[in-house]
Amino acid sequence: MPDGATTWQPADEWVLLEGLSVDIHENGKLIDHGRVEAVTEDGCILWLAQEGIRPRRLVEKLPGTELRIIAARPLP
Repeated sequence: MPDGATTWQPADEWVLLEGLSVDIHENGKLIDHGRVEAVTEDGCILWLAQEGIRPRRLVEKLPGTELRIIAARPLP
C-alpha cells in the first residue's frame, strides 16, 4: 500500500459508527464521506458531519447504500 493510503472495512451495524469516519457508497459508487455524528437507535438513519458548504447530511440505510469505515494508515 502506498504512503498516505487508507484502508477501509465494511460497516453493517450502523449503531456502532458514532464518531467514526466513513465513506458512503450508493450502488458501488462513492458519493460522500465524513464523520458519523449521530445514529438512530434502530441503526437505519445517521447524521454525517462534513466540511464545506453542507455541514451535515442525513443518510438512510436503503438497498444499495453501503458505508465503509475509513482508517488512516498507521504511521511507521
